[in-house]
Amino acid sequence: MFFVRSLLGEPFLVVGSLPSLNDYVAHHIVSNIVNSQNTLLTQLVSVGSRAVALSKALAAHPTATANGRLSVFAVVTENGPVEDRALLRLLNMRWVTTPAFAHPTSPEAPHNVAARMGAPPSAIFVDGSEWADAAYADFALRLAEASAGQTPSVIVVPLEDDAVGPHFVLGVKLKEKFAGVKIVGALIAPRVLASALVPPGFDNVVVVEQTDAASAAVSLISKSGLIAGLRTGAAAHFARIEASKLATPTPIWVIVGDSALSHPSTLLNSEWLFENNVLDPTLERIGLEDKYRGASVEDLQLPEAVSVQIDDPVADAINLMVSRDFSQVPVLNTSRKLVGWLSLGNCQSHIRDGTLNLSSTDTVEKWMYSFTRQKRGKYVIVTPATPLQELEPLFETSYAYFVTDSSGKFTLAIVTKADLLRFLAKRGAV
Repeated sequence: MFFVRSLLGEPFLVVGSLPSLNDYVAHHIVSNIVNSQNTLLTQLVSVGSRAVALSKALAAHPTATANGRLSVFAVVTENGPVEDRALLRLLNMRWVTTPAFAHPTSPEAPHNVAARMGAPPSAIFVDGSEWADAAYADFALRLAEASAGQTPSVIVVPLEDDAVGPHFVLGVKLKEKFAGVKIVGALIAPRVLASALVPPGFDNVVVVEQTDAASAAVSLISKSGLIAGLRTGAAAHFARIEASKLATPTPIWVIVGDSALSHPSTLLNSEWLFENNVLDPTLERIGLEDKYRGASVEDLQLPEAVSVQIDDPVADAINLMVSRDFSQVPVLNTSRKLVGWLSLGNCQSHIRDGTLNLSSTDTVEKWMYSFTRQKRGKYVIVTPATPLQELEPLFETSYAYFVTDSSGKFTLAIVTKADLLRFLAKRGAV
């Protein structure tokens, strides 16, 4: 089954597969929040794939983003799906990364971070549970109405190659149902049809360059919340060309044939998008320059860090953090090399549920967040002179960074995304 929906700012309609239940619930939540007319609310905070679904729903809502008031802030874990962060980037959303192995009740656990950031009245933590029952009940009702729409002048179908696959069959069925409507197939170069003949049911088949298909797909993602793949992008690119030729506005339908999730090496690969000029890296850099106006880590005025040894008793480390009012401390090995960090909140959560006993002989190593455990890869040196515009992108993959001297040997402080947000709040730039 397929449905028709309008895209804001696009001269055509999109015909696509029915949304997943998760996507539908997100659309329902966004609609209810928008309809509540809460003028104080500016930010929806959620976790992982729920935040991705909310971002898509918000981008697709006809009025939610009209005045730029509402936005989604996501909380993702360091070991969460790479595609979640990639989709959030394409949706122009912001996010913060939390540790992969945090205790569920610790302060840095994803849901707890989201709950703190979603403090009323300007923000709300959206977990979906309070809306789910009504959304699921409404979902079945909407299925029957999903195919309603105007008769188009052209229907563009994304193709893989040659006359195989469901979309070729769909072309035939569309031709039978919509007499007089032009049916066009779209292929991505360098693919061509093995047969020189246009497949049955199609009036024409066009070939679109991969970069043009990617640009159209990215446009659909950012403007409509439709997570379109390359084949859908190819069809949308041709639809735009056809729309520009029309003397009077007439609907053009595009069949949604794939998702960006199927293209991790292209649409979900920032380097590929930049190298092929699908995205302009200078725009992102200029945006960060304007946000931070030359400020560096030193301007954050972070408290001085006090480190502990990996083989220190964890009870001693906890007492140190409590007495110094630290929320975390860096951890050094016997060679005084940075190997991880210890969170007071995470330790206290384990104490409350009985998994950590202060009278035990446990060392810091058992309870710290380890670089190796999180599979971080190359260690990034952050110094007081590091520009904040360079620091912000680092938090896409890590919860915290050590601030060291230029050699990386001596720890001076710990910096998190929360420190950047507080800095921007003081400047009124959040």
